[in-house]
Amino acid sequence: MNGKEYPNIYCVKEKRNTLNVQGSEKVVITKNNQKILKAKCASCGITKTSFISKNVEGSGIDIHAAIGKFPKPKKGWTLPGHNFTGPYNPLEK
Repeated sequence: MNGKEYPNIYCVKEKRNTLNVQGSEKVVITKNNQKILKAKCASCGITKTSFISKNVEGSGIDIHAAIGKFPKPKKGWTLPGHNFTGPYNPLEK
């Protein structure tokens, strides 16, 4: 299993979450670049599939870290027509 613990996947035939056969787990990339986990059911032997969340491996973007890399504007970032909305605004003035 390459040192990873994979979750039990829902078996359509058994109509419940069942154990996976050890060593049958594979992570596959679909046509539209989504990760799925394929495994064999320990009870009936059919192939089970489950989508893997994108945030499991940290593949998402952290918007707060991205904003912190931009230079800070003098009056902060504001929405059109607003004075004090957004990060880095001088609220104490």
